[in-house]
Amino acid sequence: MIDAQNCLDDGAKQFNNGDYNGAITNYSKAIQLIPKYDNGYYYRGMAKSANGDPDGAIADCTKAIELKPDFAHAYNLRGIAKFDKRDLDGTIADCTKAIKLKPDFADAYNNRSLARIDKNDPDGAIADCTKAIELDANFSTAFNTRGIAKMDKGDVDGALADFNKAIGMRPDHAVAYNSRGLAKGKKGDLDGAILDYNKAIVLMPDFAGAYKNRAAAKSQKGDVDGANADSTKAAELKPN
Repeated sequence: MIDAQNCLDDGAKQFNNGDYNGAITNYSKAIQLIPKYDNGYYYRGMAKSANGDPDGAIADCTKAIELKPDFAHAYNLRGIAKFDKRDLDGTIADCTKAIKLKPDFADAYNNRSLARIDKNDPDGAIADCTKAIELDANFSTAFNTRGIAKMDKGDVDGALADFNKAIGMRPDHAVAYNSRGLAKGKKGDLDGAILDYNKAIVLMPDFAGAYKNRAAAKSQKGDVDGANADSTKAAELKPN
């Protein structure tokens, strides 16, 4: 007999394998079996978010919160989905609620910091990332995010230190290599920047931002053909 937990387990396996549509199907089956299944809505929202459907994720997280008002993870996930829709105030509000419900929620601090960066509040972002790192000393993503905020304040050396820390913790952290490339470029180390963009692209071949940044560095070095090739690839990967 199929039960809701089995559907959730099957959905989790598909999610971890990148089969988000399959995961959504199984989470939907769990919800059909138990219409007030808060975890079913939450996990389906996670799959929808990963599948590029922030509206669907917001709807599912909202339902999960209706069923379980103290569901900190659902607030955090809804905040991420709102960030994807550029609703920065909504992101901050939801992450703040998640933190209030779960004061040791390092992920929510980091996610709130991303919205603060985009709202031109690097000091607030740095404070949030620092708190996330206090809660989880191995949180490489928070080091990367704090580095971005430091760059926004003009502290390129401080940013480089954070990016190095992130990469040291997670050598496969493509985003941190891209971030470090930007910092190296600001210091005039174009060759070092290109090496970091190369590494980011090896780790994440569909990383449009790394191609775009490498194009800019190549252009500064006078490599017009290389810059044009990278710009074309970036546009193919991310037309908008």
